Amino acid sequence: MLFLLLKGKTVEQRFVETGIVGDVDYEIISGLEEGKKLLSEVCSN
Repeated sequence: MLFLLLKGKTVEQRFVETGIVGDVDYEIISGLEEGKKLLSEVCSN
């Protein structure tokens, strides 16, 4: 599961299928289109 950043700062939860997984990299093989913006870390003040 990951979160996409959409227009207007809206966040959408998306389930994806992963392929090869390394120490810091993940291959996403379905559930995500090229060019989409992902949130990799959520921070709050």
